[in-house]
This record gives sequence, structure tokens and C-alpha cells, in this order.
Amino acid sequence: MKKPILLLFFGVICLGVVAQTPSAHWNLTGNEQIDTAHFIGTTDKQPLIFKTNNVERMRLLSDQSFLGIGTPTPQASLHIQYQYLNPKGFPLEDPSLSLVKMQGTGMNKGFRIVSYPPNGAIALKQEEIANLFIHGPSGGLTIAPNGDIGVGIGVPQAKLDVNGSLRAQSATITGNLTVGNIKAESAKITNTLEAKALNAQSASLTGALSAESATISGAVTIKGTVNGKNANFDGLIRTKEVNVTLSGWSDFVFDEDYELMPLSEVKQFITQNKHLPNVPSEAEVITHGVNIGEMNAILLQKVEELTLYIIDLQKQIDELKK
Repeated sequence: MKKPILLLFFGVICLGVVAQTPSAHWNLTGNEQIDTAHFIGTTDKQPLIFKTNNVERMRLLSDQSFLGIGTPTPQASLHIQYQYLNPKGFPLEDPSLSLVKMQGTGMNKGFRIVSYPPNGAIALKQEEIANLFIHGPSGGLTIAPNGDIGVGIGVPQAKLDVNGSLRAQSATITGNLTVGNIKAESAKITNTLEAKALNAQSASLTGALSAESATISGAVTIKGTVNGKNANFDGLIRTKEVNVTLSGWSDFVFDEDYELMPLSEVKQFITQNKHLPNVPSEAEVITHGVNIGEMNAILLQKVEELTLYIIDLQKQIDELKK
């Protein structure tokens, strides 16, 4: 009799212990005392699958941290595959086509990543009247509400406003371009280019070029205006008109106090130096080049001096005739 009673006693103790042990199941109405033994997932090397209406909607792989939405075989940490139900019937702005939508409390619209049928084009859409920023650790890209794009600048002032260097193998621009530095193998611009520095192998411009310095090693075609502090062209320049601004001109030669060098001294200078007085030598031209405005002023000075020499010689001839 004692043995059955003893077994019953130990049975009651065991049932009490089991009853006091926390459930290992996840409670859908809330859970307390969460520890490592409580989690949503699998332990048999199988993926975690989420379904609605008994149809798979999302899957987390068992061997990688790849989450797939709309695909059972995700290939990235987040892999979204949209299934078009009726591609021909969707309007372009149908909200149901949003792949990702982020909206904060109190916001009417927010930000969306949208897929457009039928070709599945992807668009990043800032739905507020505000800038869209794509920034890295040291700056980035700004898209203004009016469509202006700034690179390295928070408030763009042109369709493309670059604060820094811009480098391209080829560039075709139909609007205004404002940059710090531009470097390109070829550039074709149908409107205005404003840059602190321009370095290109070739350039074709139908609008205006405004640059503090410009170096172009190949062909240059500019139908508009060129404004620059420094411009270096290592190639052929064809133009219908060149307007050079100078601070002075050579008419001082005709002043009464201007001392015209005697021809004997001119001859002696030429014999010793192999060039005219006040005219750069061949070595200087090869080393430093020629300033068109200054050189024209020097040549005019020599023409005016020659004119004075001729007038003086004519005076001597007239006296000899008498």
C-alpha cells in the first residue's frame, strides 16, 4: 500500500514542477521574461516563411541573412520582386506599385521607391516639396524640388551645380552648367558653361564660356562669348572676331616729348641682339608665348616710329632738294 502512495506523491510533485515551468511556445497575445529560448524562427535548417491567406509573401533563408519579398530565392540582404497583376491597367502614379514607402507621423506623403510598368523602371520619389538628399560621409547629391541637381552643394542654382571637380570622358549638356573644375576628353554644350577651371581635350560650345582658367588641348568650337581670366588652348583656334581689352595704347609715340631712338642706335641694337628694341626675342616667345594685345601694341609702336622716321627722312630730302 505504501508503494502506490509513494509513486502517487512523486507524480504530483513532478506535475507541479512541469506546471511551474514557463511555456516554450510563443504567445500571440504577448510574452514576458523573454530569453534566448524564446524566438521566432527555425532550428532544423529550414527557411522562415511568412504567409497570408496561405500564400507565401516573405522568406528568410536559413543559411544566409537574405530576406526575400515576393521571391522564394532572395539573392541579397533585401530582395524585392514585384509581381505585376495587370501591367497594362496600372496608371504610372498608382500607389500600389510602390516597392518601398517611408512615411513619418504627421506627414502626408513621404518618400517612395516606385516601379513603373510595363518595363519595370525604378524611381526614387520625394513626395514632399523639399530637397532629396543622397549623402555619403563627406557630402553627396542634392535634388531640389524644381529638378536642379547639386553635387557637393546643398542649394543648387542650376540644372547641374557642382562644387568641386567634374571629370568625364564625354559630355553633352543642353542647359546651363555651373561647376568648380571640369575635366573631359570631349564636351558639347549648347548653352552656358561657368567654371573656375576647364581642362578638356576638345570642346564644342554654342553658348557662352565663362572660366577663370581654361586649358583645351584639341579642337575648340565656341559660337558664343568667351569670358576668362586664363585660357590655354594647345591647338588650332578659328574665330571671326577677337576683342582684346587693354589698359593703354601706343599713341604715346606721337607725344612731343617722346624720344625717338636714332637709326644708328637702332642698327647697333639689331646687330647685337638680332631683334628690334622693345620687341621680345625668339627665345622669349618660345618660352613665354605672345600676348596678342601687348604684341599688337608693340607692333603699332614700331609702325608709328617708322612713320616718324619716314617723315624725318622726307624732311631731309626736301631740304636737300632746295
